[in-house]
Amino acid sequence: MLTNHPYVDHPGLIDLQSLNGVQLGRMLHSNNAATDTADHIADEMRRKLLQSVVDAKLPFSVLIDESTSFSQKSCLIV
Repeated sequence: MLTNHPYVDHPGLIDLQSLNGVQLGRMLHSNNAATDTADHIADEMRRKLLQSVVDAKLPFSVLIDESTSFSQKSCLIV
């Protein structure tokens, strides 16, 4: 189940699981560790995606469009 909790909730969720008897080890329980882990995974996924595009040697294009809503909010779509 996806609940979209912020990373600052991470230590509290670790405490809750400990109260439930789940053995989580003693490392990587802080919100900073969760942020670093997510950043590392995102960087690796981005690197692999870009490398696969370069390795394919296929032409590609990027479409960019900008629009303004009735409430004068600008939106850029790539």
